[in-house]
Amino acid sequence: MSCILANDPLQSDQQQEAFETHRMLCAACAREFDDTKEIIGIVSKHWGPLSKQTQDALATRKRESLPARAKAPMTVQQGWADLQRRLPELAELNRRQHTAHKRPQLLYRIGTATALAACLVMACVVGWGALTGKPQNGSGSSLAGITDPAQRFYAEIVTASAPHALPLGQPLATTRQRQEILLGGMHRVVMNHDTQTTITVAGEGANRRYEIHLRKGELYVEVVPGHPFAVKTGNALLTITGTQFDVQTQGDRTDLVLVKGSVRFSRNDMQQAALDVVAGQASTVAGRSPPTSPHPVDALAATAWATNVALRNVIARIAPEAEEDLSRLTERAERHSARRTPDSLDYATWRDEHREWFNREFPWIFQAQAALSRARGVDADYIDLMMISGDLWQFHYDSSRPPLNQPIAISDPAGMQRLAKHFAADERGLLQAAASGRATAPPADSSGGSMAYTAALKRWHADVKAREQSRDKPADDVLLFSLRASEYLSQTRTAAYLWVKNNPQKADQLRASDPHFAQCLALLTGSQPAQQVNLRALADQLTAPYQGSQTAQALLMTPPSPSCASQSQTLWREFSKAVSDMVPHDHDATHSTKEKPSDRTERANPE
Repeated sequence: MSCILANDPLQSDQQQEAFETHRMLCAACAREFDDTKEIIGIVSKHWGPLSKQTQDALATRKRESLPARAKAPMTVQQGWADLQRRLPELAELNRRQHTAHKRPQLLYRIGTATALAACLVMACVVGWGALTGKPQNGSGSSLAGITDPAQRFYAEIVTASAPHALPLGQPLATTRQRQEILLGGMHRVVMNHDTQTTITVAGEGANRRYEIHLRKGELYVEVVPGHPFAVKTGNALLTITGTQFDVQTQGDRTDLVLVKGSVRFSRNDMQQAALDVVAGQASTVAGRSPPTSPHPVDALAATAWATNVALRNVIARIAPEAEEDLSRLTERAERHSARRTPDSLDYATWRDEHREWFNREFPWIFQAQAALSRARGVDADYIDLMMISGDLWQFHYDSSRPPLNQPIAISDPAGMQRLAKHFAADERGLLQAAASGRATAPPADSSGGSMAYTAALKRWHADVKAREQSRDKPADDVLLFSLRASEYLSQTRTAAYLWVKNNPQKADQLRASDPHFAQCLALLTGSQPAQQVNLRALADQLTAPYQGSQTAQALLMTPPSPSCASQSQTLWREFSKAVSDMVPHDHDATHSTKEKPSDRTERANPE
């Protein structure tokens, strides 16, 4: 606790999370923490020169024959007495707490003080179990004490290691950490920073339901359809039977954002004037006013913070070895979660924002870029080089290898040969430059160009279908790979679309001079290599990776509860279809690229 109070820079995120989790579970530690913060506030506000009595006592100590190392510091009792002499407010607080608890609470919490330092060091006597997540008072050690076997109304705090039982009706508060809670093994609640709430059960018999009283802050809630549920704030009431939403309250204002389903939204005292807010809409209750008319909003962007919390917990449990790489993916998803049409993206801005990601996936391209600049004075950006080399069209998937242990892109000598030919550069120099990047031996089908690209995507889809139809084998590894693969395809195909749109003459020249480029581009647009590049068809290729990423995340986060079985089956079908849509069609079986009205309304592309 003392490390948290002192904002120790060596305190890890895991320790911070463990402490916040324990504080939510243990009322005694929560009270201890809040009381100590009050003390620190008083001392920090009034810290000043030592009192004359304390100065005289220290001078006397220095004249005594004591070992050198013991001459300067005062004792804890002396420091405490000095603080109370100088801070009457602190002395009064100590008197009240001593009366309430029958013991000197403040001295117990301060632990040590030195008047010779410029600041006061607070050391709170709390076991290190607070940072390891181990309850000190037995609370949260077992689900048995809070589970109703008949109705299954219980709560768990979800962490990266294991769930902790959470007694219903206990006030909960977060400060600098976000916290995920699972209700009844199926409903998800995610508390944002600086949030205060209480979860209870109301009603009798078949009418029993969870109720959340949100006093301050923000919650994201997922309710399994068919289960009554309610959220109350200081001035608003939300009634739910199955939906996903975000609710935030501060003072006399409550804001609601719907991701999925619908919610009856009203003032607490005007339930007859409730209105229905549906997916993709937002509404507000301000003061004594009724809810505002629902208006469109990017609900997925508004709730990306909560998805990130739940997904990180899942990844840490099922694939700790991949947590760092996949956590970067969730962070990017939270930062760039807004769904924007490709036409709204600026090529140069997008290229610069995503340089770091491409450098991690294709490091040899950046080595080749530097080599071409030195040797030939070539001024080409990294997407130029990826289009010319053909590396942008890579996708590798080996069904015989664990999905998480294989790269999607590799360093292919054929790509360096194409670059050397295009810029009339030294092929050996480019190959050596590429070898200083990620040197990975290409698989047997790496030289197959567009056919290898399609074949690898089909193998991935076949694995997804097999896992969907046979639930005996865990599917987490394929789903985690699919998160990476969906982002990879979204990034590379967006780069291709923006490059072709920004460089139409370069694209036409390259299509006419390089059969490999023409074949790969035609594969995605469903056209013949000799035809002009179809930008609209290329833009349409950006929807499926986004859908695949969203459904893969939802599947990973779906609780393994019988109540969620139907939801899981539906998500698997949606996910399998999204992966199928990422596989380019054969030329002789492609559908017309003429756009239907439904395509225009359904198309959405992430940044």
